[in-house]
Amino acid sequence: MGIVAKQSVITTILLYVGAVLGYINILYLYPRFMDLSQIGTTRTLQDMAALMVPIAQFGLTHSLIRFYPKAALSEKGRKGFLGLILVFGIGGYILFYGLFTLFQPYIISYFENQAANFVQYIPEVLLITFLLVIYNLLVAYAQSLLKIIAANFIKDVLFRLLIALFLFLYFFEYINFNQFIISIVACYAAMTLAIVSYLLYLKQISLGFDFSFITKYDLSSLLIFALFSLLGTSGMLIIGKIDSIMVTGMLGLDLNGLYTTVFYIAVIIEFPKRAINQISLPLVSRAFDDNKLHEISLLYKQSSINQLIIGGLLFIGLWVNLDNIFAFMPKGDTFEAGKYVIIFIGIGRLFDMLAGINSEIIVMSKHFRFNMVLLGVLAVLSIVFNLIFIPLYGINGAALGSALALILFNIAKFVFLWLKLRIQPFSVQTLKVLLLLATSLLLGFVFPKSASVFVDILIRSSVVSLFFFAGILWSRPSPELHDLILRILKIFRKR
Repeated sequence: MGIVAKQSVITTILLYVGAVLGYINILYLYPRFMDLSQIGTTRTLQDMAALMVPIAQFGLTHSLIRFYPKAALSEKGRKGFLGLILVFGIGGYILFYGLFTLFQPYIISYFENQAANFVQYIPEVLLITFLLVIYNLLVAYAQSLLKIIAANFIKDVLFRLLIALFLFLYFFEYINFNQFIISIVACYAAMTLAIVSYLLYLKQISLGFDFSFITKYDLSSLLIFALFSLLGTSGMLIIGKIDSIMVTGMLGLDLNGLYTTVFYIAVIIEFPKRAINQISLPLVSRAFDDNKLHEISLLYKQSSINQLIIGGLLFIGLWVNLDNIFAFMPKGDTFEAGKYVIIFIGIGRLFDMLAGINSEIIVMSKHFRFNMVLLGVLAVLSIVFNLIFIPLYGINGAALGSALALILFNIAKFVFLWLKLRIQPFSVQTLKVLLLLATSLLLGFVFPKSASVFVDILIRSSVVSLFFFAGILWSRPSPELHDLILRILKIFRKR
């Protein structure tokens, strides 16, 4: 098994272990232990911090991945590059903090009408932002070393276990809500300490501050790339997070608590994309350095069909079980109002998976400016869509705006890559999978309902999955997944 396949499989397993923990936290513990306003506060706190991170770190995450292979060719580069990036990262945060302080009155005024209680937690937002700046830069460094497994364990498993622990402490009244918010900050601090410890264990942290390895030209290229990466990463996070912030500001913390809870149900379908993209990014960078466009084209096609198969199955499994999910959740009747949020967000994320690693290819190419500028344009469109649709359709409008922005973004990238590089990810196999997904979805809807929620989830999911995988084995749209399924079947036969 190649390095992409091996690390992607392990990372996907970790992502889904983390997803189970996330489901327990967000769909059971939070609704059981807290009211909607408190849930909305915790989500807005974290989403707002995540939204500010790319600005605070000046787009250095992708710069580290792009320029590290060249810097690592020399001993000074290996020792000094991380120190250089961290110096810029901390400097970027200091600059961001000054700008935030300048605009803080306007930020506070946005929340005062519908979410005045949130304003008191602005200092915690800023602290989480700083911790995430350091954490993300160190994770990008680990990613450059092709060491992504531990980083995903820290973020998706360890972090969520700690959150669950503090939720129980809150429920049993060992801590109050304000202390719980401080505990969330402590969880981010623990993440940062964990990735530092991991890199120290690997003996990969060398904070040399001799920057003579980098020429003025290389430094200029790095900073220009960082600037465009800042625009791009900020745009992507605006598309993904601004709806939560705008729901809080326009509709209040209660509805954001509902929105962000059901939103999480939908985004589980994209976890395989995160695993594949994390390990593909440095490989695409190296392929461009070696001028191997055929390898990039192959990665593009493989990522598209494999993500469509896995993400599509997860989406239809989710859609046909929505009533069961709400029946399982505490206060499920309340959260059922977000059913169409799940469907709209799911469609947008599935389209994003179908598009493959288009962003990664553009970002690592000489055309990286296009992706960054396009993200900035679509971030503005996402805000405009939300301003139009939230007053008309409430939280459903926020989901619709988010989905439309993501679909338009991927259409633009598809056209650009075809015009510039003459590569595209689709084939007749794509049509086969789409037809198979549509048939499986129809089967899931017409299958008779069982009296028990758990029995119905088990039977309905099994029928849909077996039908779908039988179709995949028969039509063979993806040789990689076909071989993987056969290997899994052989393991079960031996047992």
